[in-house]
Amino acid sequence: MPRLLSIVVSACVLATSLPAAALEPADVDQLYEEGKQEFALSNFGKAIEKWEAAFKQSGNPLLLYNLSQAYRGRFGTQRKLEDLRKAKLLAERLRAAIADDPSLGDAEEIDNLIADISSTLEQEEAKQQAEETGPVEPDEVDPTETEPVDEPPPPGQTLRRAGIGLIATGGVLTVTGVALGAVFGTRGKSERENLNTLYTMEEELGCLDGTAMGDDCFFVEQDIETARENGKRANLYMGVSLGVLGAVGIASLVTGVVLFKKGKRAAAESEETFARVRVVPSLGGLSLTGRF
Repeated sequence: MPRLLSIVVSACVLATSLPAAALEPADVDQLYEEGKQEFALSNFGKAIEKWEAAFKQSGNPLLLYNLSQAYRGRFGTQRKLEDLRKAKLLAERLRAAIADDPSLGDAEEIDNLIADISSTLEQEEAKQQAEETGPVEPDEVDPTETEPVDEPPPPGQTLRRAGIGLIATGGVLTVTGVALGAVFGTRGKSERENLNTLYTMEEELGCLDGTAMGDDCFFVEQDIETARENGKRANLYMGVSLGVLGAVGIASLVTGVVLFKKGKRAAAESEETFARVRVVPSLGGLSLTGRF
């Protein structure tokens, strides 16, 4: 009955050896050891040569595990699918040998190895097929799959834009209200001065005490009434300009500033949350332990 052998295959260390009694003649053991050294140096092609020579001489099925791992390692450097297929085939041959003689090793562990190689092989075959097929022609593209997807705006962007818009609107309304208020205020002042002049003329003509002669008082009184109406209208428009436009403009400014600050704060909070995310890289490699 063959002895149980422990083999640990990794990217850096191969710490086991087959006993000389299991590999006859003596040069088989030497080939095995040389294959281990080449494997440790990632010289997978040379390791395959050494172990295949040892297997041809000894026929020991345990070497199938080493050969499977060597082909798998060479795939990692040369990316040839044939190496993966060879690694799977060798592992399946070892699994069949264990089925005939369970004392050779752990069948479940070999099953896991085969499943792992098969999964990698399927992924690589699909990737290679996609590369060979090339990009899909425009007339073959499903329109429903190419429609652009509207991505949500960055956090706080909507609030900041709304705030900027209100600030701009409020500024325009405020400036407009103040400008119109100044215009109508100037007009109202002019009408008051004109009204004072007419009052003086009315008094000088004697319109108030009834001593005036002719129609002068009539025309003066008409001018006074017109000046009063113009003054009232100017005051009204000044009030509307300052009171309505100015008030709405100031309210828009205040609201815009508040929204802008909220948007800025939301963006800052989002950046702070994102900064807490850390992607921890994982180191891939070949590190399998088999007990045979």
